[in-house]
Amino acid sequence: LTASALAKRQQPHLSVYSDQIVWGRSPVRIDLAGGWTDTPPQCFLEGGHVVNIAIELNGQPPIQIYIKPCREFHIVFRSIDLGNAERVRTWEELQQFTTVGSPFSIPKAAVALAGFLPRFCSRSYSSLEAQLKEFGSGFEVTLLSAIPAGSGLGTSSILAATVLGALNDFCGLAWDKNDICQQSLILEQLLTTGGGWQDQVGGATPGLKYISSMPGLKQEIKVTHVELPESARKEL
Repeated sequence: LTASALAKRQQPHLSVYSDQIVWGRSPVRIDLAGGWTDTPPQCFLEGGHVVNIAIELNGQPPIQIYIKPCREFHIVFRSIDLGNAERVRTWEELQQFTTVGSPFSIPKAAVALAGFLPRFCSRSYSSLEAQLKEFGSGFEVTLLSAIPAGSGLGTSSILAATVLGALNDFCGLAWDKNDICQQSLILEQLLTTGGGWQDQVGGATPGLKYISSMPGLKQEIKVTHVELPESARKEL
């Protein structure tokens, strides 16, 4: 999986104005059937077949991400719900994302995959600061998760996909929804936690749906929405 990311390296470029913010939001998901069939190596060998439903919390998507430019040439990570912040100025600091449970391991790995680590970037730079100067600014990534990790609702994977989606717009990476879900798979391998595609696809696509993939290393995801009678919708 990580070899595919190394084979197609990124060249991020600032695609917003200095006073603009990219705001990404996602629901979480409830798994109804097919859990773990989406997870490597099972899905590589046999394909995956999942039914899940996206849900909001009090009428709002509970996973929210804000990314905005800043004047200093560094990257700042903030968590509103955890009350933590971290400033990153070097590649060495950015690539410290393998500590499971670290509050910023997911956004650090996402920023790395967006092309801000040398091995994922198509151009060479002398330092992260030099890259950010050519990029046009530093930036701040602010996270808000109204549902804690470990809830069983796919929070961590959906957070990863939401950060990647916001970075996609912020950095002009031209990923489609399937690319973002594939990058989320790679991100979880970088974190050493592993994982499948059910959670992020469940959060990236609304409603109740049947999600499937054919066997193979490149998981092409097919989503079929399930229509419900109005009475069943009200009951849910």
